Parts: sequence; C-alpha cells; structure tokens
Amino acid sequence: TLNHTFEEIYYNCLNAESLKNQLLSSNAIAQIRDLPLHVLPKKYALADFLDFAKTENAFLFIGLHGDIGEDGTLQQMAEAHGIPYNGSNPYTSELCMDKFQTGLVIDAIRNPNIQSLPKKSFTTQELHQIGNFEHFWKDLISDLKAETLIIKPRNDGCSAGIVKLSSALDLKTYLYFLKQQLPSIPSHTFTDQPEIVELSLNPNAHFIFEPYIKTDAIYIEDNCIHYTPQSGWLELTVGVLEKGGEGGPGYHSLNPSITIASGSILSLEEKFQGGTGVNLTPPPSSIISEKQVDQIKQSIELVAQTLGINNYARIDIFFNILTEVMVVIEANTLPAMTPSTVIYHQALAETPPMAPTSFLENLVNNKLNSYRNKPECAIP
Repeated sequence: TLNHTFEEIYYNCLNAESLKNQLLSSNAIAQIRDLPLHVLPKKYALADFLDFAKTENAFLFIGLHGDIGEDGTLQQMAEAHGIPYNGSNPYTSELCMDKFQTGLVIDAIRNPNIQSLPKKSFTTQELHQIGNFEHFWKDLISDLKAETLIIKPRNDGCSAGIVKLSSALDLKTYLYFLKQQLPSIPSHTFTDQPEIVELSLNPNAHFIFEPYIKTDAIYIEDNCIHYTPQSGWLELTVGVLEKGGEGGPGYHSLNPSITIASGSILSLEEKFQGGTGVNLTPPPSSIISEKQVDQIKQSIELVAQTLGINNYARIDIFFNILTEVMVVIEANTLPAMTPSTVIYHQALAETPPMAPTSFLENLVNNKLNSYRNKPECAIP
C-alpha cells in the first residue's frame, strides 16, 4: 500500500483502530523473536502534537509529500512553535508547490539552456464555464504553440490529475470527470494512459495547461538498455542538497536519474512503489555524456539557489541531449520517502555511497546546524 501523501496518511489516521490491531500483532511477533517493541501510535490534534513536540525539544521530520505537508502550511506552524524541521522554509515551500509561479521564477534566470514550459492557468470554475470546447482548444494550442497539451493541477504533488490531451474532446472528457467530483479517471480513458489517474476533489483548484514533450523511448530487454535518439528529449529527476544547512556555501547536486514511464506520464506507482518503475541512476554514458551530466548538475544547483531551496529537494526536468536545453518541470521541496524513492538511489550513487539512514541523518544534522547558527533560535 502506498502511503506517501497527506490524504493517504489522514485516511490511515481515521482508521487508527485497525492499524493499532496490526501493530499489536507485530508486537506479539516481536516479543516472540525477542525484538524491542515499537511504541504504539497515539492520536493528537495537530496543534496538540506541535505543543508536545515543542516541550520535548523534538526535531519535526515532515515525511509528507504534497498538500499541507509541502505547501508551507505545516512549515509555518512549526516555525510559529519554534520547532526545527526538515526541508524548505514556508515561502519556498509555497512557491515550489505552485507550478505556475515556479515557471516564472525559472524564466527570470534568463539562461537559454534553463527554461520553463509556457503555461496558461485557469480556475475550476472558469473551466466549467467553457461554452465552445473547439474554440477554447484552438485558442489554447495557438497560444501554447503545441498540438498536444498537458493538463495538471497548479498546486499539487506527484502525478495526480496529470493527463495528456490531444483534442477538444479529450478536454471535455477530463472536465466531465472533474465536474462529477470523481476520485479518479479509469485507465485507458485517454491515449497512452495505462493506469488510473487520481483527481483533485478541491472545487477551488487551479489547473494549468502546457505543451506536451514527447520523450524518446528507452526500454530494457534481457538486461540490456535499448535507446535510439529521436527528438533527444529525456525525462530526469535530480536530488539536490544544501551544503552545510541553510545559509551554507551552496548546493550539491546528486546524480540525475532517467525516469522511464510505461505510458505518456509517470504513474504514482512507478514513482514510489517498488517493482513498478524503472530509474537509471546514474544515467548510462551511452545515453547522456559525463559532460552533459556535469552541466545538468550545475544547472540544478543554480535552479535550487534561485528558488531558495533549503536542506534538500528533488527537481524534475526534461533534458535534450541534442540541444542541451534543460526544462524544469517542478521542484519537490519534500521528496517522497517511500522505500523505493529515487533520491535514496541517488544518494547510494554518491562517492562514498550514502545509505538511506545516513542520508536522513545528514539532512537532520545539517538542518539542526543551520538553526543553531541563527541567533534568534535556541535549539539544544
């Protein structure tokens, strides 16, 4: 079971009794094996939990990906309580959750090799008021200079709500599911959509349209990687660490990972569930040269600095091996932390390798050091 979003964890909290029974069973097994018992979870209201964390002089490790865990809300509450936490500050968290505003900041770098895709933003209400879908679609593809588009929530994480649209009928179909407030779109509703697509149930959500970039096909057969460059576009994701904590001397980019999707868009399972997705870390030199990898790392470090990333992040990009142009898709200020998440693979590809536990300890220690260096903070 995937448990990497705020909504999923909230659902599990509502079903705490069944989870408690599962933990009791686990504890019984642990006793038999003479292993230390896990502490049973205790329910807290969020405000009470933060009060408790403050009295314990605790470090709050936010393991949520998306929603209030990543949009600056929880970060602002932690700062109000004087509790140190991982990840970026409230401002940067809110900025990076907003894909439209993130794009504007990236464009302001004014580097021809670091770009953002052109975007158009609409509220849910505006989309539901579309009268003539054919006219609306023609205006969209004209403004964005593309025949095929992507629609996605403006403020959301993961692959939730992301669909490739090829026609006015596709747009009308997408908005039908949205208007019915259905939790997901069935698989194979759209072209190249092998998995269901989870939808936002927020009636006030904003959506953006942007050109669809068709990436080159990479497939693995008999343990061999097969790749023939066509357009040159590849989708990658890159972890980046702040050196020495907030206010430190700069950033360190991890090795990029090439992400391989079964359809036109990575599914949630391919991103976070073991055994379903394929990531090539580091990229094979037969696909991306070492010089290009170095260029990607330098560009990622510049993007992190421009966005004001604190502690760590994972930045999703397109990179063209023929033109060497990098397009920033989004910046995740709190990358998902499931066992199969790609940032652990990238940490293991470092020299020397960083095991997941060491990686997490490094994040916490760097953030604690940054708090200690602030005169207004008193962290033990």
